[in-house]
Amino acid sequence: MPRYYFHLDTSSGQAKHTGIECADLKEAIQNAEAIASQLREGNPIDKIAGRHVVVSDAAGNVVKRVPVIPMQ
Repeated sequence: MPRYYFHLDTSSGQAKHTGIECADLKEAIQNAEAIASQLREGNPIDKIAGRHVVVSDAAGNVVKRVPVIPMQ
């Protein structure tokens, strides 16, 4: 299974992570959406507005950006 890495776009560079093995990109996006949901629950709006959970593949390519606060 491919490995995907997740970080906030506010990070000062991508940290070294072990990543998460996912069946496919769809599952990786679902994980990113779950991370975004957790961030919404645990942080004030002004700290997360305009932020994204960035999903990268094993080669370091950004494959998806999931907004922490979804557009309505």
